Amino acid sequence: LFAHIVNSNLEVRTSVSIDPATGAAEEGALFSYEALPRGTVLVWEIIAKNPAHFNIGGKPITLGAAQAPTAPAGAAQAPTAPAGANPAAVHNVTTQAHPYLEHLGIGGMGTRGMGRVKVIHANQSPSNQTSNQTVQCNSAASGQTTSSTSQGGQP
Repeated sequence: LFAHIVNSNLEVRTSVSIDPATGAAEEGALFSYEALPRGTVLVWEIIAKNPAHFNIGGKPITLGAAQAPTAPAGAAQAPTAPAGANPAAVHNVTTQAHPYLEHLGIGGMGTRGMGRVKVIHANQSPSNQTSNQTVQCNSAASGQTTSSTSQGGQP
């Protein structure tokens, strides 16, 4: 039933690939792709593992002040403690990605305006425990609404 609902609501779009050298279409350059229509409701789950439990190159994963990305205006500030210090720090790093989804998008064909998502509401409940933490987000990509759940804790 789910597959039928998804497949019957996808938009099939046809496009032509342009050769940048000639500025014209070549033989066989016609292609089709499927896209979600505007206003589609998306639901996903984010499972975040505690970075304190992992090493890269034998070194623990940290996100110190020198490495912290600059958040856009109005976004949460980057944690200065190690990324795995507590589930709230992992949650903060994940939350900082929300403003970037509007400009960078998710998935492919970003240069054609595809995949852009804007978080318009986030009901966040981070905790300092190693149990699961839930983040409810409503996102809009040209009117899309999204919910997400983030689970932290031990791997």
